Order: sequence, then structure tokens, then C-alpha cells
Amino acid sequence: MGMYYVYVPTCVRKVVKKFPQNWRLKIVEKLRELEINPYLGVHMQGRYSHKRKIVLRPYRIVYFMNEPKKVVEIEEIESRGNMSYDR
Repeated sequence: MGMYYVYVPTCVRKVVKKFPQNWRLKIVEKLRELEINPYLGVHMQGRYSHKRKIVLRPYRIVYFMNEPKKVVEIEEIESRGNMSYDR
């Protein structure tokens, strides 16, 4: 399995900058793990079944993979109560 490119949109980066530094470091560590293993997260249910999530309580990282291009696109990094999943 080769390396994947993890794409984090600017809007997600802005949200993460507001988190405490210790959580930002944990999130960056998980994103680096996704470069090596994009199957790290679990499939979501229902109409979001094409997406995956990684739980880092109290935060969730929601993403989807473009397998042919080897890209992991991060959709949201938020606390569970603030997530919309509708992007």
C-alpha cells in the first residue's frame, strides 16, 4: 500500500486552529497516520456510508477516500455536538 495525500481544506484548518494545542497535536498525528493507512477510520452508517470517521474524544474526524487518486479528503473535524456531516 502506497502513501496517500491527506487534503485538509482551509475551512477545516481554521476550525482546528481554535482547538487547544494538545488536541491539535493529536489530530495532526492521526492525519499523518491516514497518509499510511486511510482505512484507519470506521465506515459511517446510512446515507453517510461513503464516509469514514475517526473518534478522538471529544472530537471526530470525518473523511472520504478517492482510491484511484490516493487522496484522503478531510470533511470535518469537530466535536460530536457541532458536526453536520452534510457537506
